[in-house]
Amino acid sequence: MTCTENVEFTEILPEDIDELIRYYEQYLNGGDFIGTSIRKAAKENRYYGIKALINNETAGYFSFQKGIVLTYPYPKYEEELRIASKDSVIDTVDALMVIPRFRRKGLASELAKRARKELIKRGVTQYMVEIWMYPDGSIPAKKIYESMGRVLYSKAVPDFYKYAHEYGLVCPVCGKICKCGALLEIIDVN
Repeated sequence: MTCTENVEFTEILPEDIDELIRYYEQYLNGGDFIGTSIRKAAKENRYYGIKALINNETAGYFSFQKGIVLTYPYPKYEEELRIASKDSVIDTVDALMVIPRFRRKGLASELAKRARKELIKRGVTQYMVEIWMYPDGSIPAKKIYESMGRVLYSKAVPDFYKYAHEYGLVCPVCGKICKCGALLEIIDVN
């Protein structure tokens, strides 16, 4: 199956939030802080994105939050990103996830194409992404994000998640004490 066969793309709706959080906690970061922050952003109409369905089954999500939003508050980097964005309309990738049994079929790339169109439709000129860097230095999703536009700012922070446990976050790679880093990028979508 290719990414376009039997795939339906829909807007993320309020009734999708609980499922999105379950998948988020399973494949990305776990902990109450994640669910609380996503629910709050959705309630305040700051959360949006695209859901992929294959044969009426959720296959993946690509979601955003309005503004600059990191996994947990990190004032130093939030300020650097604000300065680097030069007051552009900027939103943040919250999650790109494809359920494991639907991976390696081009779905992430198709979600990225559609997400870029959604950003442009909303008047967003740049987006920020906090790309996970594994302890071995690999950066799995980098090419997908960078396929959506031109990189304007990039900063690798090797110990970015060292305080994640203080927010009750649990890394699916490292466990409670995370040794993963982040690549912070601002990408121009035009």
